Amino acid sequence: MFIALVLAAGCASEVIEPLVTVEAPTRPAVLQVGLSDSLSAFEPIFYECATDIGVLVETLPWRMLRNQPKDVFVVYGEGGKVLTEQVYQIGTSPLVMIVHPDNPVNAFSQNDLLRMYQGEITDWRDLSPLSSYGGEMAVWGYMPGSELQDAFAEEIFTANLQGAWNVAPDPAALVDQVAQDALAAGFVPVWAVTSSVRVVPLVDLTFEALPLLAIWEQMPDAAQQAWLVCVQSELPQAEE
Repeated sequence: MFIALVLAAGCASEVIEPLVTVEAPTRPAVLQVGLSDSLSAFEPIFYECATDIGVLVETLPWRMLRNQPKDVFVVYGEGGKVLTEQVYQIGTSPLVMIVHPDNPVNAFSQNDLLRMYQGEITDWRDLSPLSSYGGEMAVWGYMPGSELQDAFAEEIFTANLQGAWNVAPDPAALVDQVAQDALAAGFVPVWAVTSSVRVVPLVDLTFEALPLLAIWEQMPDAAQQAWLVCVQSELPQAEE
């Protein structure tokens, strides 16, 4: 009996240390950003502002982008009217009409623009019969249904702009096309204008400053808000 008790006591004195669970270091979640291709020129800003969070930007036409799972969508205009409660305006900019610097046209009216984009005007002499400047117009715009093309149609007061125009993938590409063709014309957000083209005034309408919107699926946290403030500080704002 004594021997059995000694053995039992010996076994009880052996303490089994609990296993230590070491948690793997957590990695910051990557912010999934959907960027409309009309704003593709600003993609570097989204990465430059990502100092405290990871960011992955995908740039596509809004009609393709809006159905994809993203934490935030950044669009120009009103994003095809597809808005959530978590919408932040982070910039503003109007559209402007541009031509080649050699083109002498001094103004566009609302009717001029409507007829140009509906294909009713095809030669610069049709626009200014007394002008010696003539030739077949090369009218540039964007894909039907894109937020840029829809915004332009609203600006010239037509709900459904029907016509044939050359399609540019983004504002920078449209500027390049107009800069290379003395008979070309098109519209871009004012931030896209370079010295290679000339802005033409409007005589009977004004293009309003359109918003740059950040549309969130959920309320952004503190780190995401700080990132958004940084982005906003770098984006163009309409002059008062």
